[in-house]
Amino acid sequence: MRHNPRVTTDAERLRELVHKVNNLIGVVYTQAAVARTSSDPEAARKAVEMIESAAKDTADVVKQCRSRE
Repeated sequence: MRHNPRVTTDAERLRELVHKVNNLIGVVYTQAAVARTSSDPEAARKAVEMIESAAKDTADVVKQCRSRE
């Protein structure tokens, strides 16, 4: 059985995609907790900005992935 380099490449790309999206979801989850529990309006505002940024970055990662199809 021959080794197919494309399968390895696809698997590596998938792992990279999952890693990036997982990290961005972690940002959203953490900052949502900050926004929800903070008594400091400025801290809550910054947390929401970070959530917005992570959402945009996630959309960009997915867009890049779709452009490789």
